[in-house]
Amino acid sequence: MKKMLSVWMLGLFLAFFSGSALGDSINHDAFHVLNRTVKVISRAQYAARTGQLYRGLSLTVTHQRRAQDLYGKGFYEEAIYHSLRARKLAIGVIDLNRIYLEKDLADLDEVEKIYEAKRPNDSSLDKKVKGKSVSNNDEAALDALIKPVAESTLPAQPAPQPQAAPDKTPAKAAAPATPVTPPAAATPAPAAGLKGMVAYVEGNMVVINLGANTGVQTGMVFVVDHVKAVVKDPANGEVIDQITVPIAELKVTAVKEKATTCVVTATLAPEFSIAVGDSVAQRPAAN
Repeated sequence: MKKMLSVWMLGLFLAFFSGSALGDSINHDAFHVLNRTVKVISRAQYAARTGQLYRGLSLTVTHQRRAQDLYGKGFYEEAIYHSLRARKLAIGVIDLNRIYLEKDLADLDEVEKIYEAKRPNDSSLDKKVKGKSVSNNDEAALDALIKPVAESTLPAQPAPQPQAAPDKTPAKAAAPATPVTPPAAATPAPAAGLKGMVAYVEGNMVVINLGANTGVQTGMVFVVDHVKAVVKDPANGEVIDQITVPIAELKVTAVKEKATTCVVTATLAPEFSIAVGDSVAQRPAAN
């Protein structure tokens, strides 16, 4: 009898700590997936504002807000499913407006592929947010603010069982993703060839989405590239190239941890204006 009781207690102990480990793992997975989707939605809003085609944007924001609500309550797995649905819709908005999306965001990474393979189908997830849309007007979702989530420490709640087998066909073959690694504690040394995007523009001042955490230093010079055209394969619609035009040079005047303020020092193509989402690349220092 004592032996049976000991075995039972051991099983209970292992089950408890297995559940805790799973909760921690899925917590980090959800944090990772939701915040990658926030970046894709930001690009979708920029694309819709640029191309003035908004179809699907309201449902995109609705699913992501549902995901963030579930995440805040500890329903991490279901939050991931809604966020992946929002991601798919956001990419649809970007494609609709023929705006280029960076490959590392366009392709699912290793974490996302695990949950994408087992999430409920699109119609099942859409039914769960029916009547909860942020707006009946897709254009109104342009100004919906979707902020990144802070990492949650709540224990994971049980995930619902999928209502139907997935009926999704991936739009593209996913490329191997860069492993997710925690940020380094120390400020990195300046890196050559830094690349980022314009995050804010006001007059002659430009803020880019690079900072001290990537090695940016005062005095560095960046070149702004504007995407003049996106080239797609006529056979399958896949983006195969883009035509960019260097339009301005920026000089770094102030550096924060994740953002850098620059001033425009040279206009290279006056027919184009610097816009949020334009890419920037560090200009090599003169020898």
